[in-house]
Amino acid sequence: MSIENLNPSIEHDQLIIYQSSLKGDVAELDALLQQDELILDRLTITSCHETPLHIAAMRGHLQFAQALLKRKPKLAEELDSLCRLPLHLASAEGL
Repeated sequence: MSIENLNPSIEHDQLIIYQSSLKGDVAELDALLQQDELILDRLTITSCHETPLHIAAMRGHLQFAQALLKRKPKLAEELDSLCRLPLHLASAEGL
């Protein structure tokens, strides 16, 4: 399933959370979760290439990664399209 095939609501949620992870904006993550506490749950069922945790790890956003893990620890077990865990990416960044 690609992002193009998702319903508009999930596609919008996914875009917003990914933009937050690119910026490493923990306050924005908190605001998104206040608006929709299931936003992270819906992301894990959409089969994207990377989770927000993968992106945060690649960008070196430690506080954002910690905030994600506090709210959804299972993200640490998700593999990206190259079968890497977020931990692999974080260690490559020296986190």
